[in-house]
Amino acid sequence: MAKNARKEYTDLQSNVQKPAKKKMRGRDRAVFITAILLIIASLGVIGGVVLLKWRPLVDPNNGMISSQYYTPPEIKEKSVNFLICGVDFEENTSRAKLTDVIMVVNFDIQGKKVNVLQIPRDTFVEKETSTGKINAVYGRSKNGGMAGLAEVIHQNLKLPIDHYATVTMTAFRKIIDELGGVQVNVPQRIVLENVTIEPGLQTLDGLKSERFVRERYSYADGDLGRVKMQRLFMAGLAKKLTSIGTNDLFKIITKVMGDVTTDMSVQEVMDFAGVMQTVDISNMNVSMLPGEGYEYYSNGHKQSCYALHKEKTAELLNLKFRPYQDAVPAGSLGIIEPEGLQYYSNYEDNDNDFDDLLNGQKPGAKGAGSEAGN
Repeated sequence: MAKNARKEYTDLQSNVQKPAKKKMRGRDRAVFITAILLIIASLGVIGGVVLLKWRPLVDPNNGMISSQYYTPPEIKEKSVNFLICGVDFEENTSRAKLTDVIMVVNFDIQGKKVNVLQIPRDTFVEKETSTGKINAVYGRSKNGGMAGLAEVIHQNLKLPIDHYATVTMTAFRKIIDELGGVQVNVPQRIVLENVTIEPGLQTLDGLKSERFVRERYSYADGDLGRVKMQRLFMAGLAKKLTSIGTNDLFKIITKVMGDVTTDMSVQEVMDFAGVMQTVDISNMNVSMLPGEGYEYYSNGHKQSCYALHKEKTAELLNLKFRPYQDAVPAGSLGIIEPEGLQYYSNYEDNDNDFDDLLNGQKPGAKGAGSEAGN
């Protein structure tokens, strides 16, 4: 399938019938999902007639991404972007719907590369909402859901968004347990919700994996420290998935598809898998949007956010997330830079290759003065 995958994907884009919208069941609570669906698709070929006919659930509140935000038709065979989120929400409670994990994953089909863009949940994107933060966009009553989030990302970053996926905490834990756990070199002791994770190289089961990727209070830079730690888990998960066979992947997919919400049909996932199966871990990279912590007042209340650096953001996006497209100057981005921004460099140029992480590099170590948990 890999040989003809590009043609099959092009045909799919023009002929695929969108799945009927169904109401999502159960809980859709916070978890780091960092492209689990995408990584599974990229590192193995999933087979089976039954699975091909199966469509994941589609949350009716998400809507469909507007075609005006798609990758330009002339390069859609070369590059495609996925919006991957973990949603913090519990039904029958007063908790707001927040996307506490937000990533745009660019798959350079022609170059056989994957670049992951981490968008901190507190990123300041607009003045209209109560907080102005990007994690509040999903739960808005108007222009919310994944369609609304894709619109905001496109407005601010001028990045195409072709598909989205969210995964529940239930699915996350199922996947990790079915894999037999993920090996991670834990940098420090973590205690969260009565679960303790000791430092050192160890295999984390589903529950401990969830705690590891959610913890943020143990780090001096809070949520940004968590973002860096999530890179370690991503690299460990990718390595684990390369060591298991197609039959095992098929079993995992059939057990968790009911917990996935996406606008992709299984056939589309299959086509991407056919192309992505040859991507090497050394060609998988993760970066975070460059910026700094910033405090401001909204409706008389003090707010803390992550303010983006426009010039550095434009530089990063043009370098890694616009393959086969013209560069977009900083002045064309919709980013709002608050007054008094100091332009600290701690969170700039902090990318990591998965291969480097697996070989002991600290998350964010390429950035000046940034080390794991600091």
